[in-house]
Amino acid sequence: MRDTLLKDRQYLRKRHRLSHQQIDTWLGENRSTEFINDKLKQLELVRQFLNITDKFGNKGIPFISIKGPLLSLRLYGDPTVRISCDIDLLIEKKYLDKTVALMLSEGYEFVDNFVWPAENYKQEIFALNYHHIVFYSRILNLRVEIHWVLTRILAVSMKTFKQIIADNLTTIRYANRSFVVLNKETELLYLLIHGANHRWKRLKWLVDIHEYLKQEIDVVLLNKLIGQFKASRIIAQANFFLDKYFQSQLPVSGNKRIPKRLLIFTDKNIENREISLISSLEDRLNNFWYFWLLSSNINYKLNWFIVTIARVGNVYNIKVANVFYRPYSFIKRRIFNV
Repeated sequence: MRDTLLKDRQYLRKRHRLSHQQIDTWLGENRSTEFINDKLKQLELVRQFLNITDKFGNKGIPFISIKGPLLSLRLYGDPTVRISCDIDLLIEKKYLDKTVALMLSEGYEFVDNFVWPAENYKQEIFALNYHHIVFYSRILNLRVEIHWVLTRILAVSMKTFKQIIADNLTTIRYANRSFVVLNKETELLYLLIHGANHRWKRLKWLVDIHEYLKQEIDVVLLNKLIGQFKASRIIAQANFFLDKYFQSQLPVSGNKRIPKRLLIFTDKNIENREISLISSLEDRLNNFWYFWLLSSNINYKLNWFIVTIARVGNVYNIKVANVFYRPYSFIKRRIFNV
């Protein structure tokens, strides 16, 4: 069944979110021009990307564009080849209030009945436990994700993370504008971490990474970044699936011995006919162990554990927040330097 499904264009489009141009490459066909509506949707997303980023520039809010049209431009020479369902921007935490005000003034609203807390300490707790805020425009039918960190769970301190990012930026020119983006090696590693954090449930991330292998990569820098982010197991995991689906490998090997569960659980995720929801006790336990095993680093495990138990409800409960925040912040900053 798996081999049949992976030759089904509509399955690849809906289940794995590959564009018809990517599917043409996957299947060795040339039919993408039959699906003009998909192309028009991506062109509209590019227009909205330019519109919202212009407003950030006008308000003096620096940002880094992640994924989205600029990644597609980088990989394929065309900002509409990759399917993007939202716009992702990375900003510094100090611009969060200003960003929230801008997005609300532009008619966007928070998703899931979220409310940005007025109290500074609640904002701090939220920012420590989450990595983005999601805005939605009903008029545009568009989601914008504002990140202040690339992923919820890091194996490095926030100070170190910010320095790594600052040291690994470059610019891209598009539509008579200059955009700040991650350099190739950092963006590639981010895609690897992002795919692993989503348990590789869609092939789109592996397709992007395989495409990135056609770029000239600074292997020394990539190895350095892998060491800084303690991502050796993720590299080995990705190499396993790159070999399975593309007969290709990253230019780095990662940890040669990783827990088999990381491969078995991921293999099942990719090959499920539908995206599996984490609902049953067995699903939750599998998910628990997957993320526990994704890195052997103690800082990662501490971060993962605290983020898992610290839900957004704590942000709104003043008594809980006051009691929780002080020891939590102390442990992260002083003991584990996270």
